[in-house]
Amino acid sequence: MEQKYSQEAVRAFWILLAIYFIISGGLVVLNCMGICKFAVSMTSLDNIIFSLPMIALYLLVFLAATAGYARGKYMLEELPLNMRLKQELHLRTMAGAGIKTKIRAGSQITLEDSFADVLNNMVSSRISILAVVDEKNEVKGVVTPTDLLLYVQKTLKDNGANDIKSLHEAKVRDLQPSEPVLIETSDQLQSVTEKMIQHQYTKLIVTDNGQFSGTVDALDILAELLEAETSR
Repeated sequence: MEQKYSQEAVRAFWILLAIYFIISGGLVVLNCMGICKFAVSMTSLDNIIFSLPMIALYLLVFLAATAGYARGKYMLEELPLNMRLKQELHLRTMAGAGIKTKIRAGSQITLEDSFADVLNNMVSSRISILAVVDEKNEVKGVVTPTDLLLYVQKTLKDNGANDIKSLHEAKVRDLQPSEPVLIETSDQLQSVTEKMIQHQYTKLIVTDNGQFSGTVDALDILAELLEAETSR
């Protein structure tokens, strides 16, 4: 099968070949002038390594690598925004990002907290997802506004519209907290966004070695990426 090479590849080959002969010619001149001396005999490995053709090849490889690095850096700066953001997502972790996944007031509850406590915590902290933790601060579940509404619906259906008092007596364990979708501080931002998309959540619980660390919002990640982009 006939192989076809792009014009750019052929042109790059001829350019590198021309540069190699230019470097070799320059080294021959230096050798003749006595400025630099190169091995002439090829009888030993040391002579081959330090021979003029090999030195010229070393210099060519160094120049090609330097040019490749410069071109790669230029291309990175010229990449479309969405491609650069994907790279940021892949490279950064939750711990390495500037996102402050700190514990906010009311963002964690226990199984013994009341329905009213949960509602007050959500309102005061303005967080729509609360982590249910045990005595070791390990996350055992999450409570969302949907869980509260479903429990209210069930209570009104079972006890009637006039029996609101039972809501005050309800505990977090009665709400049947949802299974938590957790992310670790060592997770990459890319895996975090994939989890958000997979589970259709805009907020996730962050843990550090299994213990509750805080919450992260999709807007936090977006702000982190845009901040990194504008700082370039």
